[in-house]
Amino acid sequence: MSLFKHEVETINGVTILFEALEEHISLSELLPDDTPEQLKDIEDDNVIFCAKVSAVVDGVEFASDYLGGCIYSEYEDFYTKYKSDYYADMVQTVLKEGRIKAIELRDKLNVLIG
Repeated sequence: MSLFKHEVETINGVTILFEALEEHISLSELLPDDTPEQLKDIEDDNVIFCAKVSAVVDGVEFASDYLGGCIYSEYEDFYTKYKSDYYADMVQTVLKEGRIKAIELRDKLNVLIG
């Protein structure tokens, strides 16, 4: 289930979309060494989610990358305050994979069209 979605930026005509998805791993599984009191403090003061970063062109999703176990003060921190962390790597991944998929699609269409 989507908790938050935002078009973050456009790079060479490719829209980079961030989406926070419901995390299915419990906080105690993510942080097994923390006490119940520590876990409650973390849960009360943060959002916990699975991050999805996608490359989208003309409304078509060409590639996505996921990172579970995200714990931030706000969803937006993932791609603003901590942009150079996981987000930057995920953007590079979806741009690379999206390019490969676009080339494969182009080649298949060329075969169909003749």
